[in-house]
Amino acid sequence: MADLASYASEIGAKYVLLVSRWKGGPGKLEFYQVEGETLRLVPPLIYLKGVRLQRQYRVMWRKLRIRPRRLLTVKPPPGEALKIAEALSVYFNSQGLVKKPENPEKGTIYMEVSPKDGVLRITFHSAVEGEIVEIGPALKLRHVIWRTEKPESGSSS
Repeated sequence: MADLASYASEIGAKYVLLVSRWKGGPGKLEFYQVEGETLRLVPPLIYLKGVRLQRQYRVMWRKLRIRPRRLLTVKPPPGEALKIAEALSVYFNSQGLVKKPENPEKGTIYMEVSPKDGVLRITFHSAVEGEIVEIGPALKLRHVIWRTEKPESGSSS
Protein backbone atom coordinates (compact mmCIF):
# COMPACT_ATOMS: atom_id res chain seq x y z
CA MET A 1 0.00 0.00 0.00
CA ALA A 2 2.91 2.36 0.70
CA ASP A 3 4.26 1.83 -2.83
CA LEU A 4 0.78 2.38 -4.29
CA ALA A 5 0.39 5.60 -2.29
CA SER A 6 3.79 6.81 -3.43
CA TYR A 7 3.02 6.07 -7.09
CA ALA A 8 -0.43 7.67 -6.88
CA SER A 9 1.10 10.80 -5.38
CA GLU A 10 3.83 10.82 -8.03
CA ILE A 11 1.34 10.79 -10.93
CA GLY A 12 -0.97 13.33 -9.28
CA ALA A 13 -3.91 10.99 -8.66
CA LYS A 14 -6.62 12.19 -6.27
CA TYR A 15 -8.15 8.74 -5.72
CA VAL A 16 -7.17 5.10 -6.01
CA LEU A 17 -9.60 2.25 -6.65
CA LEU A 18 -8.56 -1.10 -5.23
CA VAL A 19 -10.43 -4.14 -6.56
CA SER A 20 -10.27 -7.21 -4.31
CA ARG A 21 -10.89 -10.67 -5.69
CA TRP A 22 -13.44 -13.16 -4.42
CA LYS A 23 -13.72 -16.67 -5.86
CA GLY A 24 -11.60 -15.74 -8.88
CA GLY A 25 -13.44 -12.57 -9.83
CA PRO A 26 -13.85 -9.01 -8.58
CA GLY A 27 -15.48 -9.08 -5.15
CA LYS A 28 -15.03 -5.71 -3.47
CA LEU A 29 -14.31 -2.13 -4.51
CA GLU A 30 -12.39 0.09 -2.09
CA PHE A 31 -11.79 3.78 -2.76
CA TYR A 32 -8.82 5.62 -1.27
CA GLN A 33 -8.09 9.33 -1.21
CA VAL A 34 -4.45 10.19 -1.86
CA GLU A 35 -3.11 12.36 0.96
CA GLY A 36 0.55 13.09 0.28
CA GLU A 37 2.33 9.76 0.53
CA THR A 38 -0.55 7.96 2.25
CA LEU A 39 -3.94 6.56 1.29
CA ARG A 40 -7.10 7.10 3.34
CA LEU A 41 -10.05 4.74 2.87
CA VAL A 42 -13.20 6.66 1.90
CA PRO A 43 -16.80 5.44 1.58
CA PRO A 44 -18.45 3.57 0.10
CA LEU A 45 -17.05 0.05 0.31
CA ILE A 46 -18.87 -1.86 -2.41
CA TYR A 47 -19.26 -5.63 -2.21
CA LEU A 48 -20.08 -7.22 -5.54
CA LYS A 49 -22.54 -9.99 -6.30
CA GLY A 50 -21.48 -10.41 -9.91
CA VAL A 51 -19.60 -8.77 -12.74
CA ARG A 52 -20.07 -8.84 -16.49
CA LEU A 53 -16.79 -7.84 -18.10
CA GLN A 54 -16.39 -5.78 -21.27
CA ARG A 55 -15.18 -8.79 -23.23
CA GLN A 56 -18.54 -10.51 -22.54
CA TYR A 57 -20.52 -7.91 -24.48
CA ARG A 58 -21.60 -8.21 -28.09
CA VAL A 59 -20.24 -4.71 -28.69
CA MET A 60 -16.66 -4.34 -27.55
CA TRP A 61 -15.88 -0.64 -27.38
CA ARG A 62 -12.14 -1.24 -27.77
CA LYS A 63 -12.65 -3.01 -31.10
CA LEU A 64 -14.91 -0.17 -32.24
CA ARG A 65 -12.16 2.27 -31.26
CA ILE A 66 -14.41 4.29 -28.99
CA ARG A 67 -11.98 6.54 -27.17
CA PRO A 68 -13.51 7.66 -23.89
CA ARG A 69 -13.26 11.45 -23.79
CA ARG A 70 -15.64 12.26 -20.98
CA LEU A 71 -17.82 10.58 -18.40
CA LEU A 72 -21.33 11.69 -17.50
CA THR A 73 -23.41 10.18 -14.71
CA VAL A 74 -27.08 9.35 -15.24
CA LYS A 75 -28.96 10.77 -12.25
CA PRO A 76 -31.05 8.11 -10.51
CA PRO A 77 -34.06 8.86 -8.31
CA PRO A 78 -33.34 9.80 -4.67
CA GLY A 79 -32.15 6.99 -2.42
CA GLU A 80 -29.24 4.57 -2.23
CA ALA A 81 -28.63 4.58 -6.01
CA LEU A 82 -28.28 8.38 -6.04
CA LYS A 83 -25.91 8.34 -3.08
CA ILE A 84 -23.69 5.75 -4.81
CA ALA A 85 -23.86 7.60 -8.16
CA GLU A 86 -22.80 10.86 -6.55
CA ALA A 87 -19.84 9.23 -4.77
CA LEU A 88 -18.67 7.44 -7.93
CA SER A 89 -19.04 10.67 -9.91
CA VAL A 90 -16.46 12.29 -7.65
CA TYR A 91 -14.03 9.36 -7.70
CA PHE A 92 -14.26 8.83 -11.48
CA ASN A 93 -14.19 12.59 -12.21
CA SER A 94 -17.57 12.65 -13.96
CA GLN A 95 -18.32 15.86 -15.83
CA GLY A 96 -21.82 16.07 -14.41
CA LEU A 97 -25.20 14.49 -13.83
CA VAL A 98 -27.69 14.10 -16.70
CA LYS A 99 -31.31 12.92 -16.67
CA LYS A 100 -30.70 10.32 -19.39
CA PRO A 101 -28.29 9.68 -22.24
CA GLU A 102 -29.49 11.44 -25.36
CA ASN A 103 -27.71 12.85 -28.42
CA PRO A 104 -24.33 11.72 -27.10
CA GLU A 105 -21.11 12.98 -28.56
CA LYS A 106 -18.62 10.43 -29.79
CA GLY A 107 -16.45 9.34 -26.89
CA THR A 108 -18.99 10.16 -24.16
CA ILE A 109 -19.46 7.36 -21.64
CA TYR A 110 -22.52 7.29 -19.38
CA MET A 111 -22.32 5.67 -15.95
CA GLU A 112 -25.63 4.56 -14.47
CA VAL A 113 -26.49 3.21 -11.02
CA SER A 114 -29.93 1.62 -11.14
CA PRO A 115 -32.02 -1.16 -9.61
CA LYS A 116 -32.74 -4.21 -11.75
CA ASP A 117 -34.54 -7.27 -10.39
CA GLY A 118 -34.13 -5.95 -6.83
CA VAL A 119 -30.34 -5.52 -7.16
CA LEU A 120 -28.44 -2.29 -7.69
CA ARG A 121 -26.23 -2.33 -10.78
CA ILE A 122 -23.51 -0.03 -12.05
CA THR A 123 -23.44 -0.02 -15.85
CA PHE A 124 -21.67 1.95 -18.57
CA HIS A 125 -23.19 3.03 -21.90
CA SER A 126 -22.05 4.85 -25.02
CA ALA A 127 -23.24 5.67 -28.53
CA VAL A 128 -22.58 3.00 -31.12
CA GLU A 129 -23.82 3.70 -34.63
CA GLY A 130 -26.22 6.36 -33.37
CA GLU A 131 -27.84 4.43 -30.54
CA ILE A 132 -27.04 4.12 -26.84
CA VAL A 133 -25.81 0.63 -25.92
CA GLU A 134 -24.38 -0.92 -22.80
CA ILE A 135 -20.64 -1.36 -23.30
CA GLY A 136 -19.62 -2.74 -19.91
CA PRO A 137 -18.56 -3.54 -17.43
CA ALA A 138 -21.73 -4.18 -15.40
CA LEU A 139 -21.42 -4.61 -11.65
CA LYS A 140 -24.15 -6.17 -9.49
CA LEU A 141 -23.92 -4.90 -5.94
CA ARG A 142 -24.29 -7.25 -2.98
CA HIS A 143 -24.16 -4.53 -0.35
CA VAL A 144 -22.63 -1.14 0.33
CA ILE A 145 -20.96 0.08 3.51
CA TRP A 146 -20.87 3.83 4.13
CA ARG A 147 -18.79 3.86 7.33
CA THR A 148 -15.11 3.23 6.79
CA GLU A 149 -13.69 4.10 10.18
CA LYS A 150 -12.80 1.19 12.40
CA PRO A 151 -14.79 0.85 15.61
CA GLU A 152 -12.91 1.84 18.72
CA SER A 153 -11.67 -1.16 20.62
CA GLY A 154 -13.20 -1.46 24.05
CA SER A 155 -10.95 -1.56 27.05
CA SER A 156 -11.08 -4.63 29.22
CA SER A 157 -10.53 -4.47 32.93
